[in-house]
Amino acid sequence: MSSSYTSVRRSPRRERRRSHPARFLLFLALFLVLAALVVLLVLTLRSSGTRALQFAVMPFSADDTFAPFRSGAVYIDAKAEELWYADASGRKGWGFRHADPTLKLATSSEIVAAWGGDKLQVISSTGKILINKQYESELKAVRCGVASVAVALRDRTRVTEEHDGSVILVYDLAGNLLDKIDDLTLDLMDFGFFGEDDQLFAILGHTDSVSVGSRVAVYNPSAQKSTGYVRVNDELVYDAYFTANEIVAVGTENIYAFSYTGDLRSKTPCAGLIALSDTTYATRSNLVVTLARPDAEGRFSSYTVYTLTAPPYAVDPSVEGKAALCTAGGSVYIFGADLVERLDTRSGARTTYAMPHSADAVITAGGSDNCVFAVSGDSVFCLRLP
Repeated sequence: MSSSYTSVRRSPRRERRRSHPARFLLFLALFLVLAALVVLLVLTLRSSGTRALQFAVMPFSADDTFAPFRSGAVYIDAKAEELWYADASGRKGWGFRHADPTLKLATSSEIVAAWGGDKLQVISSTGKILINKQYESELKAVRCGVASVAVALRDRTRVTEEHDGSVILVYDLAGNLLDKIDDLTLDLMDFGFFGEDDQLFAILGHTDSVSVGSRVAVYNPSAQKSTGYVRVNDELVYDAYFTANEIVAVGTENIYAFSYTGDLRSKTPCAGLIALSDTTYATRSNLVVTLARPDAEGRFSSYTVYTLTAPPYAVDPSVEGKAALCTAGGSVYIFGADLVERLDTRSGARTTYAMPHSADAVITAGGSDNCVFAVSGDSVFCLRLP
């Protein structure tokens, strides 16, 4: 027994001396495995869970007519024949019953226009009806400003070979006619407001086979006068943007930057690219326009970012799927089927976020809360962009 007891006491001392390296290696291996798991967990969370976008389910379907308004949306419930405003969390606000389900919606930061056929109704941000008009002619389009609304209609008596007879009527929010713009000598391609003082622009074009060209005309409706225009020959202009010092006209072949006196300051080729109007971010001194090159199926595989202060640069998104874009705060968001890639147009930094639902389409919101609406099947979600 004693010899056995003695041998038991000797062996632990020798084994302890031999076991130090073994325990150290064991702890080191466990530490490295744990560190690797932590790194993997952090990377996984960064790419998905912790960067998933906040969202809310909206109380209307993708089949309903809706338009971004302030930090939410206005929509027409076709089945119930009701018009409602819902905020970014999906809560209903003001609304009306007996709404015509065939009407279209136009919005600005301050007002909503419900229009269609020969009818126009303008609504304030609190749900008050400001204008209720009926016309003898069918309305072509309606645009909303901060404190005015513009209506384009066709005057059959003014139709010529070069002019489609379009006339633009501009009203204040009391329904008073501010200006009637009937000097449009070419076909009306598009029009809208810009600036806090509701300056109006009209894109006019030759669309016959003999001559092709465009003109961007600028008006001051409150003063009932034209303040100038710029002309582009041999191609059509389909979009226009405005800073404090420049008019930017996006054509089928080039992007032109003009001064307000009509001097051409720059001309940038853009053949094969289309400007995505939802990706425009303008300040008083700069403009960011994102252009895309569609493939045969209409998907965007590459993008070009155009600014007034730097040369254009290409963007190849890492997200997969049919992408849609929007811009908020100077960043471009590229939406794939399940991921959103954010590109900072100033630094070039990229960040990826997980979509809560696969998106079929993305529509920018009109408010200042960096919200977009994602359409997924029949459902519509309001997403908050970081």
